[in-house]
Amino acid sequence: MVVLVGNGHIIRKFGIPDRAFSRTHAPFKTIYLAEVGGEAERDWADYLWITAETPMRHMPMRRPAP
Repeated sequence: MVVLVGNGHIIRKFGIPDRAFSRTHAPFKTIYLAEVGGEAERDWADYLWITAETPMRHMPMRRPAP
């Protein structure tokens, strides 16, 4: 099973991981996604996935069709 959630739902295995384990007893691993230079601590997850900073692209707004 793969569950994609915001980082706040997995830090220190609190939230979704501990609830799922208490119901299924299935083994699990957590991955915390962080940008280079961002905040992350080793005990937040089993794995830290560090990514390069990516600038936001400007996307023009579409106008509704008449």
